[in-house]
Amino acid sequence: MWLVSLTMSGCSGSTKDRAAKQLSSALASIERLKQAATLPEPALEQACDEENVRVRQLKAEIFALSAELERDPNLRREAMDRLRAAVPKARRGVASWMGARLPGPARDEPNPPELNDDLPQHLHESKSLAELYRQSGLLDVASAALSLSKVPKPGTLGGPMIGTREDRAPDLHSWVQFARGAEVFRRGYGVQDGLGPGFNNGSCASCHGTPTLGGWGGIDRGAQFRVNPDLHREIIGIHRYHIAGVKAPSLPEGVTIAVRRAPPLYGVGMLDGIAVSAVVAQAKSNKGRGDGVTGFANDRVGQIARFGAKSHELSLRTFVAAALKDEMGITSAAHRCEDQLSDGDDV
Repeated sequence: MWLVSLTMSGCSGSTKDRAAKQLSSALASIERLKQAATLPEPALEQACDEENVRVRQLKAEIFALSAELERDPNLRREAMDRLRAAVPKARRGVASWMGARLPGPARDEPNPPELNDDLPQHLHESKSLAELYRQSGLLDVASAALSLSKVPKPGTLGGPMIGTREDRAPDLHSWVQFARGAEVFRRGYGVQDGLGPGFNNGSCASCHGTPTLGGWGGIDRGAQFRVNPDLHREIIGIHRYHIAGVKAPSLPEGVTIAVRRAPPLYGVGMLDGIAVSAVVAQAKSNKGRGDGVTGFANDRVGQIARFGAKSHELSLRTFVAAALKDEMGITSAAHRCEDQLSDGDDV
């Protein structure tokens, strides 16, 4: 057991004891999940569901205690210091959980790089106990456990990266985010989820699954043609499938068909961590190459965009929302309408 000693010194009372007990409970949750990692899928799912119930109650207790601690700065600081000290060990527990879920041969691969105990800057800047718990991701492991169990361990191909961001070390919160992203990525969407009317496949993993989740995959089709040669060129994607009752659009005469294989997505989180100043500096250095190749930063609406085939999306969030719409016809708050292609059936 790697659970840390949680006895607080220098201050007595039930509030201090509750803070220690809550931290112990949060760490014990990860320990129980780690011990359940080798269970078969149905038993594992039940264990995760039971842990989720415990953690939801624990969250309510922690937020109530956090409000009380606002009246005692010294005790609040001590409780937060204890929590910060526990995060690296908790992170290792999650890494152990992920490693235990891999098939036998994968477990024999070289270990990922050594995990250091450096805390992300935002954990040092947290203002309350509740905020620190939330930003650490310690309470979110139970809700993401099943997803965590399906992704490769940190530092291996297709798994969470280690030491990739300039502004912070890898932390529990980023791993939980990775697991939730993987859950969206593997999910199979149907018409009841908003799929269509035109789509290339029913899940992100269908086109990005080789050799691991997030890799390369199937071929998408596209059409490129000039709507008006004197004005502009328009590029329209033609989907591979359509839901029943929707007629696929016909292509204009003389259209040029471009075949595209979905590229791997490894490392897009690393792109998100590169400082804007570094992107601009690299673009400036390209101007002096002298070989006719010049890279430039895509300065869109006053911000540096860096995602998508032409670096046209500003953030990972908008990048994913656009992919859901363009590849599967799934709308979101970012994109409320599917692409409207006229095919004569008024749908």
